[in-house]
Amino acid sequence: MSYLQTIYLDSDAHAVDINHYNGNIAVAIGSQVSIYEPMSEFMKIPRWQYATKLIDPNNSSLVNTLNWGIQEELIVGSDYLTLWNIRREFGEIHTSILWSMIQSSPVFIAKISQDSSLIASCGKYDKLLKIWDRISFGESSLFDLTYLLHPSSITNLRWKRHDYNNLPKNDEYTNTLYSLGRDSVLRIWSSYNYEKKHIIQHWGSLDLYEETCKRKGRRFVNIVDDYLVTHALRTALGKLYSQELIEIQKRQPDLAIVADENANISVFAIENLSQNPPKLINITKLKSLKFYPKAFVSNPQYINFAETIMDPNGNLSVVIHDLNGVIRHTIINLSFLVDNGTEKDVGMLAHKLTGHKKSIREIVRTIDGEAMLTKSRFNENAIWIPQPLRDSVTLAKKSIVETPAPILKAAILEKGNLLISFCGSALVLWDTSVKIAQQLDSIETHTDEEPLCFTSIPLKKHDHSKHFVAAIYKHESKAWIIKGTKLAETKIQNLPLDEEQVHIIASIDPVGSTYENDRPVLSTITKDGLLQCYSTEIENDEIKWIERDSLDSGIANASYIRGSSIAKFAIVDETRKKFTIWDLKRNVLEYEEIVESEIQDIDWTSTENKQSILAIGFEDFSLLYTQLRYDYTNKNPPFQVIREIDIKNYTTHKIGDSIWLKDGTLVIGTGNQIFVADKKLDLTNDKFTKKSLGSRNIVSNDIMSLCSVLNGPLPLFHPQILIQALFNEKIEIVKEILLRLFLKIREFEIDDKPINELGSTLGFDVTKFFDSHYVKDTTFEEPYTEFNQTVAEGLKEKLTNHSLPYLTRHQQITLVSTIEAVEDIDKNKLSLDSNGLRFALGVKLFQLHRGIQERLTMRDINWAMHSENKELLLQLIENSIKNRRITWSVAREYGMTYWLKFDDLVKTFEVIARNEFSTDDKRDPINCSIYYLALKKKQILLALWRTSVGHPEQQKMMSFLKNDFKEKRWRSAALKNAFVLLSKHRYLLASCFFLLGDSLKDAVNVLIKQVKDTDLAIGVCRVYEGDNGPVLQDMLKKYMLSEAVSLGDRWTTSFVFWKSKQQSRAIQALVKSPIDIIDENEKKDIVITEKSKSFIEDDPLLVILYQNLREKNLNYFHGSLKITPSTESEFILRVASIYMRMGCDYLSVSLLKNWKFLKSEDFKKGQSFTSLKSALNGYNDVSNSSTASKNPGSILEKYGLSPSARRRSSFMSSYQDEGHKDIPSHFSKGDGGNGVGLSLLEKYGLASNSKDKKEINEDEEKKKDHFFSYEVLMQIVTNNNEQLKPITADSTYIDNNAIFKIFENVEFESRPITLKMGMNPLDSTEYFDIPELW
Repeated sequence: MSYLQTIYLDSDAHAVDINHYNGNIAVAIGSQVSIYEPMSEFMKIPRWQYATKLIDPNNSSLVNTLNWGIQEELIVGSDYLTLWNIRREFGEIHTSILWSMIQSSPVFIAKISQDSSLIASCGKYDKLLKIWDRISFGESSLFDLTYLLHPSSITNLRWKRHDYNNLPKNDEYTNTLYSLGRDSVLRIWSSYNYEKKHIIQHWGSLDLYEETCKRKGRRFVNIVDDYLVTHALRTALGKLYSQELIEIQKRQPDLAIVADENANISVFAIENLSQNPPKLINITKLKSLKFYPKAFVSNPQYINFAETIMDPNGNLSVVIHDLNGVIRHTIINLSFLVDNGTEKDVGMLAHKLTGHKKSIREIVRTIDGEAMLTKSRFNENAIWIPQPLRDSVTLAKKSIVETPAPILKAAILEKGNLLISFCGSALVLWDTSVKIAQQLDSIETHTDEEPLCFTSIPLKKHDHSKHFVAAIYKHESKAWIIKGTKLAETKIQNLPLDEEQVHIIASIDPVGSTYENDRPVLSTITKDGLLQCYSTEIENDEIKWIERDSLDSGIANASYIRGSSIAKFAIVDETRKKFTIWDLKRNVLEYEEIVESEIQDIDWTSTENKQSILAIGFEDFSLLYTQLRYDYTNKNPPFQVIREIDIKNYTTHKIGDSIWLKDGTLVIGTGNQIFVADKKLDLTNDKFTKKSLGSRNIVSNDIMSLCSVLNGPLPLFHPQILIQALFNEKIEIVKEILLRLFLKIREFEIDDKPINELGSTLGFDVTKFFDSHYVKDTTFEEPYTEFNQTVAEGLKEKLTNHSLPYLTRHQQITLVSTIEAVEDIDKNKLSLDSNGLRFALGVKLFQLHRGIQERLTMRDINWAMHSENKELLLQLIENSIKNRRITWSVAREYGMTYWLKFDDLVKTFEVIARNEFSTDDKRDPINCSIYYLALKKKQILLALWRTSVGHPEQQKMMSFLKNDFKEKRWRSAALKNAFVLLSKHRYLLASCFFLLGDSLKDAVNVLIKQVKDTDLAIGVCRVYEGDNGPVLQDMLKKYMLSEAVSLGDRWTTSFVFWKSKQQSRAIQALVKSPIDIIDENEKKDIVITEKSKSFIEDDPLLVILYQNLREKNLNYFHGSLKITPSTESEFILRVASIYMRMGCDYLSVSLLKNWKFLKSEDFKKGQSFTSLKSALNGYNDVSNSSTASKNPGSILEKYGLSPSARRRSSFMSSYQDEGHKDIPSHFSKGDGGNGVGLSLLEKYGLASNSKDKKEINEDEEKKKDHFFSYEVLMQIVTNNNEQLKPITADSTYIDNNAIFKIFENVEFESRPITLKMGMNPLDSTEYFDIPELW
């Protein structure tokens, strides 16, 4: 059954019937009958529209009954019995009265036979049944009348029906009538013609009490016609062969299913009906059984059966109308007729239709989602519980609550057995375990003020006989305790908040499958957007509020807030058209969206694994969002719509409220209707479901399974986990996984196994992720013992033939690209450093996603920026773009102006200028002007203008460019022309004229604001004035830093500080939020948005660059020491949680297990180098920060202090940190860029291999009287490093003249100052050598 449409009437209807031939619906309202017809015969979702109205001008009496006959004829019973004809001709509806007859008493029941030849009618409490025999057809019909006397009043009538698609001929059957009286006897009447006379005769009876002596209780009967029985038996035999069923099928009986008040049923076969000539009927009892629980009405007073039909599966579809306000749809399979020695329950409840008499105002649920309360604006309220159906879920009305006044606020407890509600000024406790709720206790609140919030308070240990509830008013809080059936007031602290600032107070949705006592129960938000959550603590029956998570959202005047107990929070802004989703555990923004319609409601639920699902309610539809994995290979949002529940096609009422019940069931109240959306998904018609599922296969077609597929751990062969492993330098692990994937697919092909059975781990030992050193698996057999080109090609070929489980088509394409990336990394790993390899991987991913990714990300640019192989990276790009020339679009795609060295950037600008000029046949010099003028090569540009014959601006440009712009007048002229061009919106050319006028700052402003090309602005700045120019610094601070901080972009913030020569802050920006890095002066003119708190900016690769930089350079290292252990711990835990959100749980564990903390207290001034060296070798594990563990290998090598360290990873940088005077005294700050490629000890001649032993011995003899204290000398070197200049770039010695010049003004303690040659600084001594250069 699927819900189709709601038709609203002007007043209550008294009768309804549907035409089985054409779908027309007749509805009786007062004395008139409205006709509705299907809008189209071939509609995907059938819809009915108003067609016409039947009005008898001679009859204004109330219509009690309706029944359709054949050929669009309708019998209407009121004070008259009237036969109408409704037909459509040439698009117009015509109605006419074929026959009408006033009755002695109002017609109560009227039924017309299937061929419209007979009408049976009776009045209320009539014992005399009238049979109207139609003796003429046409516009004027005539009827003969026959009376059939019954011993008791008649309660129901029914004509036997035949298959609509296979009607018998007139001479092959007779009409059969069933009548039921108050004596519970079913009488069967046969109608036939004998000697041209119509005869209707009593043909048999069925006593519903089966001739028992005790005729107690009520009996109900439903007739199933023989053609339906035949089809249903055929279906049953298809599943269960039975000779017994075959015998019943041969007899082709009608079935009479008799039921009592306790759902006990007896099934009777009625044979030989409608035979022509008539035969004696045979009534046989087949079976006595019981209805399946909930498939029948419990203790019914009066029920009515609609016409039984066949469902698509070949079962009997029975609709049972309980006149107390419930309609049940029950499915019956006739296999129960087989006597196999076991008793079977009959029927399965498929659907249940019920609702409110009045409009629903609000829905309240229990904490566990086991029950809910619907409140109306009047005294009618009801408690509902979920009721499972055959393949869905519905609601069962547990209790009706008639309150003395409308409920203001309520809390429902104990799975719906207790209700506590505010009714006027009283707080009332109800027992709702019974059908009609009973009042247990009440207490006066002494206020007519409605609470802002009313909620139950969780106990540390759940107690079924004790409950606490709290009400929050504007100026106070009140609480009550429920003990058994008694209600009493108890103590409660007021909320610790500023009452004037509080804007909204709301309860928090408890989610999850288990009871949690330590959960937030209440949330508040101020007018300025400060969000605060509270939990409770109960001591001696006193409730105390505990402040929990807080967040400054920056959203002013929020219109709605709703949080979940797992720290997810949704906030709707004052327009009601923008909502944001926050993670309060990490205080980050996860998602935001602007919608077209106003948001009316928000509700949270979650899966068993606490994966959040959010329902956003609008006026006539709801959208269900679920969280997604953070996808690195595809910029998917962290939340996505997975289902739409649209009710506007079914009702004109607006949504009143909605609520989640257990197991993903969403209940929506609209008007007096309740829509129940179970967890099942519509994979065919719901565009959101189809989009979210993509090409994946899910085990179970429901919202919980889909949410689990979109979240949770990824299989090891998923490209996302492989890419992240490559970024983490776990290439050997990736190669083994790919090898195992190849071998597994190959094995499945040989064994002819379905590829869907491929496991998620491929037999890989996942503990290898957690080890710092990879151990190669030697168990692989020839010829595939390792990942190589042969395996790579074979695996790529197999991926084109097989669709892997858990992967979409796009992800499988990304997997192929990942394999190619692994091959590239293998080729380049000896020539590129780690950051260069990461940049190469980023380039590969960018080229794969070029359609959806415009350029390299700032993350990839940072890899290149911190690589020592920039020239090779440029060559890599040139090789990868193949036939494309390096034009400006290519340079912008790869962010070249950010990371290329100055000399390479100049050469690249020259190449770009040439290529831009020759891009098309026009060869327009304007295209390359900005590049040549940035290069200060005006003469080349002038020469190009000379060749541009036919260009409309050639002459004036040549004339202008010939001038000497070193003269002020021509610079002024250039500036004047620039402003004119700005007014004409020729922004790029205006920038060129600003450069001619030597106004770099104005040119850059135009490039950023009007041209909107920050890359070009950076490139022009660097080429025009060099890397250290003031305009570049101003632009970085004014534009890039401001935007990066406002968006929370850590990659860009770090880049700005690096470019500003503030390496200490550059590394801190990777860990801390950008807003926490900048000072108060820099915060001016920066607008903090929700995006600045976005969790997307907590990129897990930030931790890799952070670790890489602090091992690379002293300034970075010093900056990392300024990050407190708690801040670093929080950062690591955030990254670990993001890895889990990405489905990379193994990498999360690896990070937590292997991360090393450096103790800042171990690096204070005045320490000897020996103690420093010892401290550097001590680390703390993230899992136990108090325990130091020794790191294998020298930390000096790790940080580039050893001469054997890789020269391209020199500890020294070409940048000098500013503003950090408290650098440890035993470290130098750098040499301004000279001597790149040397270790620190080599650079200052302190390396143990600076002299051989023979030279050392000679020096000791010559200079045995001259030596310095190591600590003293390093203090001097640190404070005066600007005077220490290496002689050449390759020199390993220091200019001692400069040192002695320093020492002239230095006073030492009583210790003698001498120089001693050849001492090894790494020995446990406090002296070292100063090489002699003269």
